[in-house]
Formats: sequence, structure tokens, C-alpha cells
Amino acid sequence: MDSGAGQHLCSENALPPALLQEVTPCEGIQLSTANGVIPARGQLKLSFLGTEGTFLLLDNTPPVLSVGRLVEDHSFAFHWKKGHAWLETP
Repeated sequence: MDSGAGQHLCSENALPPALLQEVTPCEGIQLSTANGVIPARGQLKLSFLGTEGTFLLLDNTPPVLSVGRLVEDHSFAFHWKKGHAWLETP
């Protein structure tokens, strides 16, 4: 989980080959990162934490769950106090 990521992310090498057949194009989507501007290769709906969300497929990224998307799109709650951070499911 990443509190600074605006989107859920995954890379091709983190997915089983059968799921790669479900990737849909997402032309024109680019992410501005510390490594420069990176185009998304596609998008994919995946199930996680009892819900489903859209992940952007990038060439090289660790799997990332966006805390902001979990809160805004999936009604999770995220709390962060000094020394403690936790996520509440809906």
C-alpha cells in the first residue's frame, strides 16, 4: 500500500499469463514519476481485499495499492497517528 500513489499499479511480471489476456488498452495515460514520465501499457480489473479495482499496468513497478483509491473508491478508512497507521475495511 502506498499513501502517495494516485492509482493502483502492477507490472506484467507480477501477473499470471492468463490475466494478461484481460488487459485493456489505455492510450494516453501517463504517470509523472521520480524516474520521469512513464506511459501505462494497459489497465486491468483485479480483486483484492474483498473488493475489485482497476490497476494500471506498467513496464517495471512493484505491485501498489493506492491508499487514496481505497478510501475514495472503495469506502475504506485510513488513519495515521504518530507511530501507528491502520486501514479499516468498509
